[in-house]
Amino acid sequence: MVKKENSGLEQKTFPLRNTQTNKLSVLHLCFCIPNVDLEAKIYLNLSFTIFIFYNFLEMAKHIFYSVLFLVISVLAVSCGDDDATPDDDHHSDLAYKVHIHSPSTDDKNVGDMIHIHTDFESESGEAVHHIKVRIYNAVDNSIEIYNQPDVAHVHETDGMLEFHDDFMLTNANGVDAHTDWILEAKVWGHEAEEGEVIQTIQFHVHP
Repeated sequence: MVKKENSGLEQKTFPLRNTQTNKLSVLHLCFCIPNVDLEAKIYLNLSFTIFIFYNFLEMAKHIFYSVLFLVISVLAVSCGDDDATPDDDHHSDLAYKVHIHSPSTDDKNVGDMIHIHTDFESESGEAVHHIKVRIYNAVDNSIEIYNQPDVAHVHETDGMLEFHDDFMLTNANGVDAHTDWILEAKVWGHEAEEGEVIQTIQFHVHP
């Protein structure tokens, strides 16, 4: 309670209430009325300063919690997206395997027919997406005499694919006597080099 005394006038009192409007009004009134003692002025000034500082802290706290909530929400959405699309990053589970049954590494002759039998398998049961079987010169790999299938994307969902074909080792097909050849069988996933596995064998061709 702050009392105001006027000479020869009625004594008036000004109640202090715990509201922002009344605090501002009382502070303004106390500094405008000369007869309010200095101690009361200092007390009200200090109270008003504390009030302003407290409100500033409250505002800063709300801003901090809002920013923190926003960051947590963004992180949660990001993690949710990763969990929702497990198939986008499953290359480590493809577990591909290649097994060349034939031809063998035994020497061959020009004019021989070789049977190509290769198994492509996913030990984890995933789809076999792409395969490729090539025969190229062991000295110069730019000399290629066989490249199948024409479309590498086979997408065998059973997780197992057997490749069979026959090929003649003739001069017409680019095979000369006393040459060495590499048969390469390759399997990979949906994207290039994803889970890629390559197996090769080498054989010599006589006249």
